[in-house]
Amino acid sequence: MRSILTLLALLLPLAGMQAQQLKFGHFDSNTFMSNMPEVKQIQTEMEQRQSQVETQIATLREEGQKKLDELQQKQNSMSEEEKRVAFQELQELDQRVTTFVQTAQQELQSQYQEKMLPIQQKLLRTVQEVGAENGFIYIIESEGGLALHISSESIDITPLVKAKLGIK
Repeated sequence: MRSILTLLALLLPLAGMQAQQLKFGHFDSNTFMSNMPEVKQIQTEMEQRQSQVETQIATLREEGQKKLDELQQKQNSMSEEEKRVAFQELQELDQRVTTFVQTAQQELQSQYQEKMLPIQQKLLRTVQEVGAENGFIYIIESEGGLALHISSESIDITPLVKAKLGIK
């Protein structure tokens, strides 16, 4: 008798879950990232910073080209030691340019990630709020490579999240 009561106690919650409509949702985060004003502002800032970096790189390369041109014009009148020193200076300048390009790319990537983090967190919080407010069991990011199949019974929560974020 006791084992029957234990079995009923275990099975009753499951029966209640089957009677209840389970809600599953999905959304595409790329939709939001391309429409959020904050993202557009960050993209504009990063494009401006990229342009500044490209200008600096061009200036360094022009400096190197000028030194190379001067060396080519003067090489017949230079001693072997002067040529060696001049070529060494060119190699050092080339190394500075290479290092600058690598460092600039890393810094730009780091700045972009740093600026995007609060926006990604805001989107995550909003999705969690929409899920809680609307009784979703799971919400899947449909374009992030996590969902292998999305049933037609899954609800696209994109309009709900857009409304909560104030995106048209």
